Amino acid sequence: MRIAIVAPFFDFSRSVPGGAIGDTIRHMAGESVYKDAIRIFAPYVQDPYPDLNLDMYPASLEGRALVAFLAERLRLYRPDIVEAHNVEREALDLSRRFPWTPFFLHSHSLPAFRRHSLWNETVRPLWLKRVIGVSDAARDRYRAMYPWHRKRIITIRNAIPVGDRRGGIKGREKLILFAARAGDYKGLGEFAEGCAKSLRDLADWQAAILTVEDRYSDPALREETQARFGGEMGARCQWIQNVPTAEVSAWMKRAAIFAAPSKCEEAFSLSVLEAHLGGAAVISSGRGGMREVGGEEGALYLKEVSAEAVAAAILRLAKNDEERQALAKRGQDYVLKHHRIEDRAKELDALREKILSAPRWRQRPAFQRARRVAK
Repeated sequence: MRIAIVAPFFDFSRSVPGGAIGDTIRHMAGESVYKDAIRIFAPYVQDPYPDLNLDMYPASLEGRALVAFLAERLRLYRPDIVEAHNVEREALDLSRRFPWTPFFLHSHSLPAFRRHSLWNETVRPLWLKRVIGVSDAARDRYRAMYPWHRKRIITIRNAIPVGDRRGGIKGREKLILFAARAGDYKGLGEFAEGCAKSLRDLADWQAAILTVEDRYSDPALREETQARFGGEMGARCQWIQNVPTAEVSAWMKRAAIFAAPSKCEEAFSLSVLEAHLGGAAVISSGRGGMREVGGEEGALYLKEVSAEAVAAAILRLAKNDEERQALAKRGQDYVLKHHRIEDRAKELDALREKILSAPRWRQRPAFQRARRVAK
């Protein structure tokens, strides 16, 4: 079995800070029983991971030029399955060029609901063998968008290897942590203002803001955040930019409290998953698929995303050691039980085997099925 993974928006470099999703793709490939037959098609990077079979192309390629380039590379590789990550349009275009090859679309984000024409709702998704959401929330959103293809849309949740990421519950630093992309949609402003308010009543606590992939952020965001934090920003809160994901896990094992007051609907949340695994007590907005990370009892969920709500949640956990440690333990136990990367890799391998073991008549070119439905 030859598997092609198309991941044009993710870096696979050891020296450049990359996103957690790229790391997840790498780890899932490494856990697969077919790891020696997986080739990842991704933009060129310096110092790539040596354990990956990478087929790199110029990062400047995009749109039709990218699709044409990938199509040529795929023809040379002749994969049995193609798996595209977070590129719906490119996956549809490529699948039309390879009608006999099963295509999976892995969606790591929660798509904005949009109404489609009858053609888009019924015919275009036939070119994809499976749409894989990283949470039930993502799966349900796609099912609402493509109601004719509910059986093709499934859930295989993201996961990360435990390794040395697991931290202890007791004896942690009095540290309040925020780690995400630098964006207002992540609730950075609400965290800054709420954390500043709580620190006035917590004399021996500190805070830290870790931002990753800052190339996506607004340069004015830092000044606005500093203004909302107030005079405590320099003395009791440090802001570290472009933090590699490997360093984030070390911070997760130190902090007693991790806050994720995201204002957008997250498909999942790898940073929250990392925090649970590291042993931190998690404060979460619970939007989208975030509740699926630590379960209903594994985090303190905000009723609203506001500075006042964040401050109240921080004070509640900081002043009650037993409640904080019990919450952290529930979240960590849930992750260790439900989000093992070995289980997710087996689940994905089983899906690959199921698709390829189907009778040949069921693998006839997708455009023939599309024409039948169109009639």
